[in-house]
Amino acid sequence: MSKKYVLKFSGLKNGIHEFEYTIDKKLFEEFDCEEVLGANLSMKVNLDKSEKQLKLDFHIQGTLQVICDRCGDEMDLNMNFNRVLYVEFGQQFEEQDVDLYVIPFNESSLDLTPFVYEYVTLEKPMRCVHGETEGNTQFCNKEVIEILEKPIEEVEKETDSRWDALKNLKF
Repeated sequence: MSKKYVLKFSGLKNGIHEFEYTIDKKLFEEFDCEEVLGANLSMKVNLDKSEKQLKLDFHIQGTLQVICDRCGDEMDLNMNFNRVLYVEFGQQFEEQDVDLYVIPFNESSLDLTPFVYEYVTLEKPMRCVHGETEGNTQFCNKEVIEILEKPIEEVEKETDSRWDALKNLKF
């Protein structure tokens, strides 16, 4: 895993601290995610540090480049969402809940990489189609849509003429 999203909290005073990161294609390549072709996301993390826990407020916005599920062309998917992660100190690493994570007392930093990947991929819609997501003004490839809208009989009629002779064979 890359060290790009490691948040070092030791040495910080109790209170709120702000961190900014950029999320690009490399994050998704680390997880062998083929659904995301590219990314141009900015992430702000507000860390509220106290003696017993860390509260991380994530705000992620920007665009993901994905494949349209209808026409197969690339499309930009607008993202703008918030997540909260609570980190408590304990004996060992442990995920207690979706938004509650425990780290050992002696830890001085937290790798946000798996959390960021999970947040972005879960925010991505199951079906990505041009014009169906908020703020998306792109349209599907007209040529592909015309082929998809043809009746099946028409598509079957457009066969290779070399095979037409085989249709006349009687068994």
